[in-house]
Amino acid sequence: MNKILSNVVIHKDYSKDIVRILKSNRSDEVIRKKLSKYHENDIADAVKLLDKDTRIRLYKILGVEWTAEVFSSGGYTRVYRRTVCG
Repeated sequence: MNKILSNVVIHKDYSKDIVRILKSNRSDEVIRKKLSKYHENDIADAVKLLDKDTRIRLYKILGVEWTAEVFSSGGYTRVYRRTVCG
């Protein structure tokens, strides 16, 4: 939730919450549903905290279209290429 204090907007950092969801033992379907509650920018920020295997799992869970939306909103194309291409 965002708070406005004297014309300053403070955004909560959801990265650690997203990482925790991805590293859980839940099914990909459950994880996908939970991730759908987050903004693409929040997911993109969380990618920086993930190891290679978890990033690959994330891409599989999101699918091609959603992954593209996440990376186009966050500007993390280089991270994606490094993960997929080596």
